[in-house]
Amino acid sequence: MKAYLRSKTANLMWTYELARRLEGTGITVNAVNPGDADTQLQQESLSAAPLPMRVIGIVMTPLMRLLMDVSPESAAYSSVHAATSNELTGMTGLYLDTKGKPDSSSSISRDEGLAADLWEIAANRVGVDLYGEPSETMTGDVVT
Repeated sequence: MKAYLRSKTANLMWTYELARRLEGTGITVNAVNPGDADTQLQQESLSAAPLPMRVIGIVMTPLMRLLMDVSPESAAYSSVHAATSNELTGMTGLYLDTKGKPDSSSSISRDEGLAADLWEIAANRVGVDLYGEPSETMTGDVVT
């Protein structure tokens, strides 16, 4: 679970850093929270989890289905909203909740110094120059 949480934090940090680096280009970059969806991926993840987590999942999954709308269609809402909504035009570097509304993420995910370090480490690891200026032909939106 720690690795999963760290990967999500890194994803947010990368998104915020990308938004900063593309500021002024007209390209918007936002992160969305799809929430928990009842998908095959989630079911497979649960089957690979340690026994205590599987037991909790077996008990909680039916309860969550009763209490929340966790369909894949519902989970897709925030991503579709971020990519198509006119109300977000020109807004970048946001974290959107499951309803597509701006929300705050963890303080560590918003640490600009750590995000810049992550950017540098990732660029070095993949051997790509991520320091250059964006191309003038770059337009559009990025949703992570």
